[in-house]
Amino acid sequence: MSIAAQPLPPRGSDIAEGPVPVAASTIAAKPSALSDYAQLFKVRVTALIVITAWAGYYMGAAKTGVSSVSWTPLNALWGIGLTCAGSAALNEVLERKIDARMKRTRNRPLPAGRMDATTGLIAGVVATLVGSLSLAMATNVLTGVLAFATAATYLALYTPLKRISPISTFVGAFPGAMPPLLGWTADEIEVRVHELLALVQLESAAIVNRFPAQLSGGQRQRVGLARALAARPKIMLMDEPFGALDALIRDELAADYRAIHDKLGLTTILVTHDMTEAFLLADRIAVMRDGELLQVATPKELAAAPTGDFVKRLIEIPRQRAEKLAKAMQSA
Repeated sequence: MSIAAQPLPPRGSDIAEGPVPVAASTIAAKPSALSDYAQLFKVRVTALIVITAWAGYYMGAAKTGVSSVSWTPLNALWGIGLTCAGSAALNEVLERKIDARMKRTRNRPLPAGRMDATTGLIAGVVATLVGSLSLAMATNVLTGVLAFATAATYLALYTPLKRISPISTFVGAFPGAMPPLLGWTADEIEVRVHELLALVQLESAAIVNRFPAQLSGGQRQRVGLARALAARPKIMLMDEPFGALDALIRDELAADYRAIHDKLGLTTILVTHDMTEAFLLADRIAVMRDGELLQVATPKELAAAPTGDFVKRLIEIPRQRAEKLAKAMQSA
């Protein structure tokens, strides 16, 4: 019996042009379906990407003290992991013929023939779409769109370019850098909620998981104010914002809003029938009667030179109340 020598591939290359004989003793058992899907979705690479995405979430949360271990990051990491796994599967579908020629990859389920291309394609598309949509719904639309765009860039640009041009290295840097950014953007809503609650003097840990019926009147008013500030408006229109509150909470919330107004540089148009409130809060007061604008002035100017009897009587009300209160306190 004689054994013919087989030519070896060039040194430094793992591409074999022809069949490579395998000794009977080295033939491994057929991998399970679970193992095949793990290879298709590149579970180890996906796990590393999920970890880097969590690092991005952690850095975004650290500045406000938001927990980086909660349902929001878990939902975000699930979506990022699915999108990444789907991209990996679609990449293997596109490169299955090349993988079949490489010793390192020829035993993957697609090039080895244990899984057909249609199955791999369906698995990849479903994972990518479900991952992107779950990110959009569980975190925010921006994160979902960025995840889908990252997958599209990886598959449509990087994958074909890496075989024909060194530009692929530059293109591939973008999807490679996206996981931490996805973690950061996924954190945006939760961080913003905690920022707003802190701004309106509410303790987020005690408030964030409560239903409206579990909040006091003052807390509801503060939450409403936080919701109005969420879109970062430049102008706030407020119609009797403190009218339904008791006196103590009303004064406290009014003072807090004035501080927020100054801190954020807002323009606030506040409608009120309470002249005391107007004098204490406003930079300028516009007095109206029956839809007619009677006078616009600073509180000091209005008190010093009211135009007309109506304006004069209106600004006398706070003074009259103060005098009545002083007499009542003296006689008590």
